[in-house]
Amino acid sequence: MRKNEKKKQMMKRIIRQLTGYRFTRPVISSTELIGYCGLYCGACRNYLKGRCPGCKRIEKDGKQASRLCRKAIERCAIRRCSSNTGYTTCAQCGINIERCPYRNTLASKLQTWLHGSNHHACISYIREKGEVAFAEHMCWEEKKSK
Repeated sequence: MRKNEKKKQMMKRIIRQLTGYRFTRPVISSTELIGYCGLYCGACRNYLKGRCPGCKRIEKDGKQASRLCRKAIERCAIRRCSSNTGYTTCAQCGINIERCPYRNTLASKLQTWLHGSNHHACISYIREKGEVAFAEHMCWEEKKSK
């Protein structure tokens, strides 16, 4: 395991201990929980706490989300692009991630930094192994970090 991964896991444990937060939902593997941007909503703290159903489920079921999640989803240019083109994720698009006009915005970069996520790695994994394998991998990784 790399140093950064060990540090992240240690920080997660410390934060859990200090804040005492509890998740209301279990971590499950579902392709429905893969966001349009390629991140796995099923591993998001807001999803696990029951505050957000994920960006795709809001549209399908009309389920409620926290005001912060709803605003982020409404403003998401990647979601609008995917919806307009009919893609379920960016992985289906042929444009290189580094050249995508929706990925190289300040908002997208800020989201990546805040969530500690790697969109490029997620999209690459989905392209190589498929959505089902990605959902299973993300579910396993989240359970492993607890």
